[in-house]
Order: sequence, then C-alpha cells, then structure tokens
Amino acid sequence: LTARSFKQPLLRLSVSCAALSQCTMVAFMGVITVVMEDQGYSYSDAVFVIEMHCFAMFFPSFFTGHLVNMFGAFTINAVGVLLYVPVMVTFALGDSIDNFWVGMFLLGIAWNFTFTASTVMLTSNYREGEAERVQGINDFIIFFSAGIAAFSSGYFYDYFGWTTVLLVVGVCELCLAGLIVAAWSYREKADNQQLLSPSAPREGGAFSATKEAAAASNE
Repeated sequence: LTARSFKQPLLRLSVSCAALSQCTMVAFMGVITVVMEDQGYSYSDAVFVIEMHCFAMFFPSFFTGHLVNMFGAFTINAVGVLLYVPVMVTFALGDSIDNFWVGMFLLGIAWNFTFTASTVMLTSNYREGEAERVQGINDFIIFFSAGIAAFSSGYFYDYFGWTTVLLVVGVCELCLAGLIVAAWSYREKADNQQLLSPSAPREGGAFSATKEAAAASNE
C-alpha cells in the first residue's frame, strides 16, 4: 500500500519539496558562521545572524497554519519557494552584516512556509493506515538529504568558496521551483479529488480518516 501511495504525484511533491527546503536551510546554516569568521566578523555578529534565522524559522508557525487554511498548501508552498529568490539575491549582493542577517532571516521564513505546507500536503495524500510508514519514509528522506547537504556545503566552501555554495544551492532552488510549476499544472485535477481545497475534506488521507472516526463516535 505504501508503494502505491508514493505513486501519487502530490505525495512525491510534498516529500521532495520538504527535502529540498531542508537541504537549502541546512546548507546555508552549516557554513554561514564560518563564512562570517573568514570575512572578519566577530562571534557576537555570527550569533546575531543565527538568532535572526532561528526566530524567522519558528515564529511564523503561529500563523502559517492559518495561512494554509486560508489559501491552501499549494499557494503557501509557492510563496515559500518565491522567498528563496530574495534570499539568493541578498547573499549574492555583498558580504556586509546586513546581507548575512537579512538573507538568513528570509531563509528562515521561506523554510517555514515550504516545510509546513509540504507537511500538510503529505498528510492529505496517503491512505488510511499508512501514516506511520509514509511519515517514516518521509523523515528518512528529508534528514538523510539534509545530512548530505550539511557535509557538502562545508566541502564546497572549503575547496571552492562561498560563490560556489550559492551556485549549488541555486540549482537546488531551480529544482524546487520546477517541482512547484509541475505540480501547479496538476492542481486542477487535484482540486477535483478535493485534495487541495482548505475547506474540503481530504479524501483518503489522515484528515478524512480522523473525520470519519469522529463521526462514527458521535453515532
């Protein structure tokens, strides 16, 4: 059953988007303090940049769920992907302290939107009884990819420099954007299956299973 669930384009999209988003965040977060140290910035400067990044990663969670309910997981995922554009531009424009903290701040928001929306999409597209297996596979892919990204970013920076890290991450962002574009073309078909509408029940997913269980208990 799990193999059949992973044949669904929307489920594969959710896993891929979450993995690429995590890889991007880890790749930058893993080397940013070293980059700043090499640029002559102090330890307190690096701490400030990481603080801004962590704040932006988690503070939006207070309202990201409401945005997903209002506009749908697809839309919020797309907004998150678009936010990676100013991230890359900010880093590419210079190496001042403002470039670092603004870039990392935007990166945190972009990660929050894409990761949260991808999680919602995941739970909307597996069959009843598959939650544990699908979630386990999803987590393995995400964190295995993130581990590779962490080691790779350090390697690329050490041997080729900051510009190469930006180029490699930029390729990942192009892949992420391509996934969103491809999925957007599938969106109308998915709407007919009531997978994407924030107000509609998610057939065959965790939400519909919970709803059916609640209805049965009321009876």
